[in-house]
Amino acid sequence: MASCRSCGASIEWATTNAGNAIPLDPGEFEDGNIVLAQTEERGMVAQIRSAGEGNRRSHFASCPNAPEHRRSRR
Repeated sequence: MASCRSCGASIEWATTNAGNAIPLDPGEFEDGNIVLAQTEERGMVAQIRSAGEGNRRSHFASCPNAPEHRRSRR
């Protein structure tokens, strides 16, 4: 377990299928859109789905300071 460096909330880390790190809120959520799968080579891999099709949630959905951490798309 880790802490969000901007809001201090507890977070867990996983990796997306693309290999990017993603912070997750601990626990399960009815409206979640992420499913975790344990792999030997990459650890916990977050598979992103549609809302309600998963049981986990990205911390970006709940962090009050999330806009400070977003990268611009080019």
